[in-house]
Amino acid sequence: MKLFFAPGACSFAVHLALRETGSNFSAEKVDLRTKTYSGGDYTAVNPKGSVPALQLNSGETLTETAVLLQYVADQNADKNLFPKWGSVERYQAMSWLNFLATEVHKSFGPMWAAKFSGQSNPEPAVQHLQRKLGLLDERMQKNPWLLGAQYSIADMYMFTLLSWTTFLNIDISKFKSLLGFMEKMNQKPTVQEAQKAEHH
Repeated sequence: MKLFFAPGACSFAVHLALRETGSNFSAEKVDLRTKTYSGGDYTAVNPKGSVPALQLNSGETLTETAVLLQYVADQNADKNLFPKWGSVERYQAMSWLNFLATEVHKSFGPMWAAKFSGQSNPEPAVQHLQRKLGLLDERMQKNPWLLGAQYSIADMYMFTLLSWTTFLNIDISKFKSLLGFMEKMNQKPTVQEAQKAEHH
């Protein structure tokens, strides 16, 4: 398999999942500004022009972070990184992944736009994001991991999104449970390995 990624992007969650499962993969860095990679035009790989994309050994390509995370987990079911298909727990877990993708991930958009245009963060957008983060913080006050007792791909996605708050200068100091979660994740060897690999 080949993972197309950009350093610091949401593709980090999939990169981490591949490392957590011990998957055999190569990583291809994408320049999101020019939509190019070492093989040329990235839009020929993924017409959406975004990362991540995962090129399977069959030649097929899958996209979208939440989908790729589930694919990696399902290919490595023995690692117990996501509940089994058909179980109520699976649908509960998918709802959290969907919340991360559609509510939290997308809420960062205005701050990314401000960053790239040299503007300060729009306060209404920050408050909107913090309301979403507040829900995650409440969840983490009662559980060691987002889905409960078991570490999962949902934690990898949440960690990736929360890491953006530092880069985008978004204050999350009031969310003590999320800060504790970040500290716990940063101590994981796989997280450190993936970070080092993306920024070497």
